[in-house]
Amino acid sequence: MPVKQRIGFTLVEMLIVIGIIGLMIPAFFSIIFVIMQQQARIIALQEVKRQGDFILNTLENTIHGSAQAIYDDNSDPIASSGLTETKQVCDVIHNASFAQAPPVHLLTFKDHSGNGFRFVIDGGQVASQSAIPSASTAITTDKVVVSLNGANPFLQCDTGNQFSPPVVTVNYKVTYAVASVPTSMSYQVKIKLKSY
Repeated sequence: MPVKQRIGFTLVEMLIVIGIIGLMIPAFFSIIFVIMQQQARIIALQEVKRQGDFILNTLENTIHGSAQAIYDDNSDPIASSGLTETKQVCDVIHNASFAQAPPVHLLTFKDHSGNGFRFVIDGGQVASQSAIPSASTAITTDKVVVSLNGANPFLQCDTGNQFSPPVVTVNYKVTYAVASVPTSMSYQVKIKLKSY
C-alpha cells in the first residue's frame, strides 16, 4: 500500500508559529515606539537649536552692528526724545522680561540715526521693539518658549573701564513648546558695541 504524503501543517506546528509571532510583535512595536520617540526628540532639539541660534544671531548682529549708545529708559519704550542716557559705565543689571515681572530698568539702544530699539522677552517669545515702526515684533515662533536662564537677567551691560566700549551680556533659555518632548538649551553671549 502506498504511503500518503501530508499536505499542510499539524496543529502543534501552527501553535508554535502563532506563539513565536505573538512574542515578536510586542518587541517589534516597542522598538518602533522607541525609534519614534527618539525622532521626536531630534526634531524638537533641531527646532530649539534653530530658534535659539536665530535669536543669538539677530541680537548679536543688531547690537554689535547698529547700537551706538545704551540708554536706561522706564518711560515710553522707544520714544527717542524720551531717552535718558545712562552712565558711561553700565553697572546696573537690566532685566527685560515681561513674562516674569515688570522690569525696573529696560536696556534700550540707540542706532546711528538716533532711533531707539530694544529686545525683550514678552509672553515666552523674544520681541524686537523699535521706533520705526513703533510696534513690538516677535522674532521667534510659538514652537518654542524663551525664558530667563536661571537667575541671570536677559540683558546686562557692563564695561571694564571708561575707555573700552560696553559689553552687553545676553542670557536666555529656549524650551520646546510641547511638554511631552522636554528639550531645552541655554544661551549666553557677550556682545561688544562696535562704536560707542
